Amino acid sequence: MKIIFNLFIALLLVAGFQACDDAEELLDQTFTVNIDEKIPINLTLAAKGAVTDCAPKTFAGTEILSIDNEDTNDYLNKIKSVEIKSFSYKIVDFVGPATSKITASLYVNNELLATETNLVVKTAADNGTVYTISNVDLLNKVAAALKSGKSVTAKYDGTATDWCNNLSFKVQITMQVKVIANPL
Repeated sequence: MKIIFNLFIALLLVAGFQACDDAEELLDQTFTVNIDEKIPINLTLAAKGAVTDCAPKTFAGTEILSIDNEDTNDYLNKIKSVEIKSFSYKIVDFVGPATSKITASLYVNNELLATETNLVVKTAADNGTVYTISNVDLLNKVAAALKSGKSVTAKYDGTATDWCNNLSFKVQITMQVKVIANPL
């Protein structure tokens, strides 16, 4: 009889712990965070006038990508998981010679996500070409960094050719992030 009673108590404890886990999951808050940031790139010739410079020139720009917004702010210290649902970028707001080309790379927290070689900037901007990051391992690294730090730094750098005194554009990064947090 004593063994049956002890087994009954053990069964109640296991069921009770399972019920607590289930109740905690009911309190989970799921958010979709849409990140849309632009990294500005501006190349200009320092000396104005009759001087023309078309020599290759390096450039770099950065932008912070954050999951902190009105919806998630109260839950930032209670995040259970972060998942990148989509990650893409494109060239927008182009100004410069139509023949300008770039060889450039996109990094997030110094992790290389993508590289373009001899990209004609005007063509990419005019066509609205969207570059998608689909490597799951890279997306998981970005998600882990967002979970631990709530933000990441995106960097776009490279070299421009045929830019001849003036080239500016923006790299528009678009990310859809699923965040699950629990108030407990």
